[in-house]
Amino acid sequence: MRRETGVHPFVEDGGAAEFAMGVPVYVGMTPYGVICPVASRVAAARDRLAALVLFVASDRERQRIAAQARPGQRIEILDGGPATVPTPPPPTGQETLPLPDTTAGTSVPPAAAPPG
Repeated sequence: MRRETGVHPFVEDGGAAEFAMGVPVYVGMTPYGVICPVASRVAAARDRLAALVLFVASDRERQRIAAQARPGQRIEILDGGPATVPTPPPPTGQETLPLPDTTAGTSVPPAAAPPG
């Protein structure tokens, strides 16, 4: 948004009913977009949302919202977040930590741990 407008956006703290329970994003004092509006509420706010960019989490969500929004509504998939961070590889060269023995209060090697 900043690249597109040249202005750092302001994001509200939570969703708002007038924005289909999505989180409004402002450029200055003007609404610019809505992050993750609820698809089932978009039709009721269609006129208010028509001039705004709707930001969604996935293509599936984009399709659901597009079915409720005005034809031609700009809907962008957010790129980023925890889903794009690669999972770290498992540690290597470390011994397995012992599991606590709940009956005696001592540690037991994993191979000797009781099932279940």
